[in-house]
Amino acid sequence: MGITTSGDQIIKAIEDGQIKGLVVIGEDIYSDYSNTLKNLKLLATFDLFETDTTKNSNIIIPIASSAEGYGTYTNSCRKIQKLNRAIKPLLGVDNLELFLKLATNIGIEFKDIKDVIEHISKEVPNYKGFYKLYNNLENIFVPLDNSREVKYYTQMDLRRIIKRLTLFLKRLI
Repeated sequence: MGITTSGDQIIKAIEDGQIKGLVVIGEDIYSDYSNTLKNLKLLATFDLFETDTTKNSNIIIPIASSAEGYGTYTNSCRKIQKLNRAIKPLLGVDNLELFLKLATNIGIEFKDIKDVIEHISKEVPNYKGFYKLYNNLENIFVPLDNSREVKYYTQMDLRRIIKRLTLFLKRLI
């Protein structure tokens, strides 16, 4: 999970030239930050829909809908909800499979969703112990920690992601 940098700090680092590449997953941030994002050498976007961000990305990778995969998501009320596959992935792989392949290509080994959840439980403070509850997700909420500001957790150093993502994509093409 590694980085605990806020969105504002990431935008400032892009403006200052400290971040040269960015990976955006399922968000349309371009209209809010178009002038800043033009400073990037690489903008890679994973998305289900065509957006202003995908239209201005160097690399676009389609992702599956929540109906096509397994896992969890935390809604805006902090409730953790389990996803169960309703239909086969139209792309042939679901998002978990896609990100597991990407993780393997950048040297991170996860076997399955339970392995990912166990890792998140250890690395993200508000999700501590979550892996013990995964099979019985009913009314499970992420605790609020009012003593800290909201943080954005990503898998590892963004520069490494961009470098390895590019190598991975070149192998796919």
